[in-house]
Amino acid sequence: NVSLTSKEFSILKLLFENKGKIITRERIIHMLWGYDSDVDERTVDTHIQQLRKKLDLKDKLVTVPKYGYRLNTCVSERGVN
Repeated sequence: NVSLTSKEFSILKLLFENKGKIITRERIIHMLWGYDSDVDERTVDTHIQQLRKKLDLKDKLVTVPKYGYRLNTCVSERGVN
């Protein structure tokens, strides 16, 4: 049984909805915190790190340096393995 925070769940949902596409940190912030937010990009990085750890997504949730993140298309909604 895995427990996710609401932000972790929202980020994961956004990544699943865009499997195989690069999602920028800026877009994640705008979608989840709003355009007027002063949330730092490192906050997104921390949430991503927690998702990788909690769901064993180390090889499936990849960092695109200086851009954002991509959830590889080999991940299914039925299971992350």
